[in-house]
Amino acid sequence: MIKPTFLVHATDILAAQNSTFSWSKIVKYFVAKSIEYNVDIPYTDTNISTYELPNKRTGALKNLQAFNPEQQFEILEELCNTYEGVEGVAELKIKLVTQYATLRSKSALNISAEQVNEAKGLLTKYPSAEKLYNSALEKIKNGIYDRNALDDLRLSLEEVLKKVLGNTKSLENQRPALSEFFKTKDLSPQIANLLWTTIDSYSKYQNENVKHNDNVKKTDLDVILDYTTACIKQLILHS
Repeated sequence: MIKPTFLVHATDILAAQNSTFSWSKIVKYFVAKSIEYNVDIPYTDTNISTYELPNKRTGALKNLQAFNPEQQFEILEELCNTYEGVEGVAELKIKLVTQYATLRSKSALNISAEQVNEAKGLLTKYPSAEKLYNSALEKIKNGIYDRNALDDLRLSLEEVLKKVLGNTKSLENQRPALSEFFKTKDLSPQIANLLWTTIDSYSKYQNENVKHNDNVKKTDLDVILDYTTACIKQLILHS
């Protein structure tokens, strides 16, 4: 179950007043989902004045609440991918996949196909990292060697960091160089901190659960694939 407060938080971000997720788009999206899942939703008219709603966020929340937790997860993840440019959405997606990955009904590769393909295209400039990333994807696709797949993902990200930052440091020792890198790219402190927090949390997880032992959960695979892909994409795009 996704906590009610999380659903409120999610719709506050996705359907913020300045978001491109307009009321018309909200209704059309949820109507399509209601048909797909055979679920009744309360708001189906694209004219918001038809209802006594204080704002579009409230309507989006009420429609979202009509679905079951697994459906809510898929809906929120799809919306995060569609509106990734909206302020706060990148952080929202990280929280979603970190806290509720067990609700994901589709495989990691299916749910992340677009992001994975983009990362693969960017990695062509970094052959060593590309080889490791593709090796991980092949293992995930075949549903075997989860520990080795996660190991390959870690090493792929580590290789990208080394190439982008021009050093040979391990993943967990990149903070000073990464901080300087962010400054030269004129990224806001909040975004820079978010990217480092993601990499740092990722590194700690890998050290505790992958690098030094075999303590890997199947559901962790989805989250780590998302983390690796997002980090690789942002690092290369800003290099």
